[in-house]
Amino acid sequence: SLFNMACPSYSSMINGKGSKLYCYDVAQKRIVWETDYLVSNDIFILNDKYVFCSYGFTGEKKFLFMLDKLTGKVYSKIPMVYSVQYMELQKKNNRDMLYVVDYNDHLFTYSVSDKPAPAQQRK
Repeated sequence: SLFNMACPSYSSMINGKGSKLYCYDVAQKRIVWETDYLVSNDIFILNDKYVFCSYGFTGEKKFLFMLDKLTGKVYSKIPMVYSVQYMELQKKNNRDMLYVVDYNDHLFTYSVSDKPAPAQQRK
């Protein structure tokens, strides 16, 4: 099971100690892995191999992350201009496509691989 320890305010107000993502094994009653702080703030989705999450508020740096689903290792950290508001995965030509919408309704499309790169941005 995955869950967030979401940041209740700007990270500067809590000394940067918020917005972690945890993977918890319910059967073994233990945390399998956890991210660093400021990696995931509420929104996350996953496929069979990766977890996609984001962090960032108005006055803070914003990023989109791709994590290894089994270890929590960060594969990709993409800077964003605006906070991520929505994410969705869809299959297209037998490939996972990640669609990300930011706070200003910009759509970003990523082809998911071991090192995803931005495919396009639409407004």
